[in-house]
Amino acid sequence: HLKALPMYVLLDADGAPARWPYTLDDLRIDRPDIELSDSPTDDELAALNVFALHAGDPPQAGITRIVHAVPPELTDGKWQEAYRVEERPIEEARASLLAELASVRYQRETGGITIKGMGFKTDRETQAILTGAFVMASANPAFSILWKSGPGVHVPIDAQTIMAAGSAVTAHVQACFAHEAELAGDILAATDLDAIDINAGWPE
Repeated sequence: HLKALPMYVLLDADGAPARWPYTLDDLRIDRPDIELSDSPTDDELAALNVFALHAGDPPQAGITRIVHAVPPELTDGKWQEAYRVEERPIEEARASLLAELASVRYQRETGGITIKGMGFKTDRETQAILTGAFVMASANPAFSILWKSGPGVHVPIDAQTIMAAGSAVTAHVQACFAHEAELAGDILAATDLDAIDINAGWPE
């Protein structure tokens, strides 16, 4: 494992944090006029207004709680990372989560499925192509098409396979929308939005 580089805070002339996290490489760039050892002492760094920055324990973030990093604070003689929590209005958070849910559903909807060992895309273009082929296959049992299942791979599929693929893709898409509707109902009714996992329960 790589050892984490020590972090520092650079203070301005008034003793307030000016830059953080700050590294020894930053200091060498800022002060090419000084020779800095690989392991300078605290006193050497203090003379340059540079002090060790100690990691803080950030508050738990969530859909209704936004955590912002703020200037480090001097606590018991040590500079500590500091944070500010912004409570987000629940209706604003609800709208944001619904938009994120729609994005997740789209990714799941168009992520593709496997039928009889053959991969089928489920994007909107493929859905339209399969719908047209399904109609033709339903009317003509001898109907077949050449299906591109991968880069440079074209496979002939018969009417029965076309209809099976069309039905499976439609079922997959509808299952994704149904799960989105279920989660959307949970979001609209919930008082604790962080308890809702919009990435769980989707059809494979």
